[in-house]
Amino acid sequence: MTHTLFSKEQIRSANQVNLIEFAKSHGYVLENGGRRAYHAKQSGGLYFFKDSNRYFHFSSNTHGGIIDFAMHFCRMTFKEAVAYLLELDIPQMAVVSITKERGNSSFPIKHQISDELLGIYLKFVE
Repeated sequence: MTHTLFSKEQIRSANQVNLIEFAKSHGYVLENGGRRAYHAKQSGGLYFFKDSNRYFHFSSNTHGGIIDFAMHFCRMTFKEAVAYLLELDIPQMAVVSITKERGNSSFPIKHQISDELLGIYLKFVE
């Protein structure tokens, strides 16, 4: 049995958050971009479509709904974007850099671990 963090209904609810209002609340200044769209000023061709709750960004050739927008422009993961749009808390992960030595060279290795495991790790290395 697979465990998913969000139900289909929760993802559907997150996708129904108004993208235009979301963009405005995150500092985008929108102007009329035609009959069916708004254009974000100084954005490299970012358009929000009034009727479909979707966007298209010409400079990066990206498009999608509000979850895609949050992932691309707010630099969130899928889980973070859905939780943010639903105003939910998800467990935060810390990134720890560990050095692995190979011969005469050292290479940083990044791992994502929970705060609890980070505490255990920090106690161990002190």
